[in-house]
Amino acid sequence: MVPAEAQSPVAARSAKHVTLTAPADAVEGDRYTVTVHVPSPKNAIAATLEYQKTGTSWIDSESEWTALKSMNARGHGTLKFHVQADTAREYKFRAKVTYRGSKRASISAAKRVNYWHWAGLPANYYSVGSGFDYHDFVGFSMAGRSAKGWFLDLGLSAEDRYTLPGRCRSFHANVGLADGSADGSAGTITFSTIDSSGIPKPIWKSPTLVPGKTAPVTLTLASPYRFSVLGQNTSTPVTSGTTTTIPVAQPAVSDPEFLCHVD
Repeated sequence: MVPAEAQSPVAARSAKHVTLTAPADAVEGDRYTVTVHVPSPKNAIAATLEYQKTGTSWIDSESEWTALKSMNARGHGTLKFHVQADTAREYKFRAKVTYRGSKRASISAAKRVNYWHWAGLPANYYSVGSGFDYHDFVGFSMAGRSAKGWFLDLGLSAEDRYTLPGRCRSFHANVGLADGSADGSAGTITFSTIDSSGIPKPIWKSPTLVPGKTAPVTLTLASPYRFSVLGQNTSTPVTSGTTTTIPVAQPAVSDPEFLCHVD
């Protein structure tokens, strides 16, 4: 009697040919597809997608290969598994395919998918002037709406610097003047990145901001180490009699978020 393994030489040779493709990156909440390519599909029985994951801590990590889903593979050269990115840092996937006539499953090489997450401002490590963010538990409104983020409270300028939570590739926010600003006031917001030299390098400066109007900002980042927010009161001085004053302006950044991946 011929051994079962010898009845299907194609199945016995197929281990190194099972392949898996997946995107290199995914953003939390996104749905994406992991595709398994099955050689000799006529002899295939089932394909199982397995995963390992690195969570935000060891508690929600999975170091053992764990089955996510199985599909009938007979006659299917390509199988698509649909996955939704969660709060983990990364997932690794591999495909295991069983064949008629073979006791051993064919296993693909592993493929890693990095997960990216939108995160707000971390705690600052450097602050000059009266700039406040939501870590100070001081809120503000902008264009008549409650907001959270960063704003210049008093004075002509303020800057806060933040160490970013990993590799960050994008930033978005709304900018304007907080509603505590005086009529006729004006200001600007400047965003800078900071490398190991410690010198801020401006990457975006707002046009003149005025009360009641906001503007969206979206920036592409090259994984900077740190990030700076600078607000400046650029109001024209007002003279009344012998007194000259500068109208209060509160440049503000509403709902700032960074798209980051932690290795």
